[in-house]
Amino acid sequence: MAAAVASNCISELQTDFFETFHLRVEKVLYIGGSSEVVLASSIQDLSHKRAVKKISLKEEDLQDRKLSAKEAKALFHTEIEILRTLDHPNIIGGVNGVICPDYMALLMDFCPNGTLVTHLKKMTNGLIDRYFDGLVSGVCYIHSHRIVHGNIKLQNIFVNAKNKAVLTDFGFSYKMPENVSYVKTAGATMAYLSPEVLMKRSKVDPFKCDSYAVGVVLRCLVLKRRPSYCPDCLQEVRESPHVCANF
Repeated sequence: MAAAVASNCISELQTDFFETFHLRVEKVLYIGGSSEVVLASSIQDLSHKRAVKKISLKEEDLQDRKLSAKEAKALFHTEIEILRTLDHPNIIGGVNGVICPDYMALLMDFCPNGTLVTHLKKMTNGLIDRYFDGLVSGVCYIHSHRIVHGNIKLQNIFVNAKNKAVLTDFGFSYKMPENVSYVKTAGATMAYLSPEVLMKRSKVDPFKCDSYAVGVVLRCLVLKRRPSYCPDCLQEVRESPHVCANF
């Protein structure tokens, strides 16, 4: 199935992607904004499963994102190009991209164990160590290549068949030039925005903003809940009934 669409450039179709490549949508894995991630299998081989991120090109969805179709396609190209340069066990792989009339489709490896959101309530010290170490390893790797993720959050960290944390959704990612250290703003999800972004400083370090979001993820794992704004995180941790004794 993957070979049918693999190429050095993004394919463009005038037909439906799933029908053209004989794929069957089994279920929706995630819905967010103008995109969704579905689980697809080959009709010829149902055991061959891939995750497909569908990004809408419908006019109303583009208006919601305040993008033109050209701008949306440019972001899609950037996401594909960045992912194809990366090779790390904690970064999503198996990536290919196709542009259809009404949507863009990004194929990627399927992580069968959901996102970290689904694991919060059963988090243990061992799992926190495992998932957080994997996330940090992946983020250090992309930062070493001067790539900013731009939207690190629980929903964008999946757990694969080997029970490893895998960072996905590089839709807000970009590569920082060697001679540039700051940008005007960074981040895409309010609960994970760094203080300097929330304070609307004139320039911010996007790598540090990524790192702050990683810290928010750790806080969520320790407290076993989704993020919420708290001016005193240490006090919140001390008072939480979910924090294990040896933390």
